Amino acid sequence: QQIGMGFPLLLLGILRKVGSESIAKRLQRALELQLVEAACGPLRSRVEFESQYQEIMHGLLLRSGARAAEVAQGAGAALRIGLALLALRAQQASLLPHARKALQQAWEAIADYFTHREAQTPARLQSLLQILQRTQQQLAQPAGATPPELQQRLGGLRQALELQQQFFIHTPSVTASIRYGRMPTR
Repeated sequence: QQIGMGFPLLLLGILRKVGSESIAKRLQRALELQLVEAACGPLRSRVEFESQYQEIMHGLLLRSGARAAEVAQGAGAALRIGLALLALRAQQASLLPHARKALQQAWEAIADYFTHREAQTPARLQSLLQILQRTQQQLAQPAGATPPELQQRLGGLRQALELQQQFFIHTPSVTASIRYGRMPTR
């Protein structure tokens, strides 16, 4: 009788853990798709973006278990990225044509990176960071043509990606090492 009761409980515990991991992956994917939409989708209000984002982030944090601090930092960085994208897109029309073109290329690179999850490798992230750095340099020319707050937002966006790289990279080895509680090595 004890074995008959213990086995289903053990099986339920295993399935719940597996289910929680797959739900957490889907929620992280939903966060990334929010960033794709912020980069290239229809321009939304900040309140609408934050509301949807925080709802997804809350669900992700509930399922993160021992990784809660790491997930909170990564999700916070993604929120900063999304808000920076919205703010920059809102001011894009007031920029010189070369600056608008540079920002458009940056948005497409960000959307491409987060759209193709299987291609989110360290090398690809470094390439994206270089694109953002070039965009920031292009916005600085000619001097004074771009408001300083736009430069700061773009720099903050780049910094958030740089500081939370492990949250935004999804190679099989990184995902497996995080799942089993080990930090990836570089």
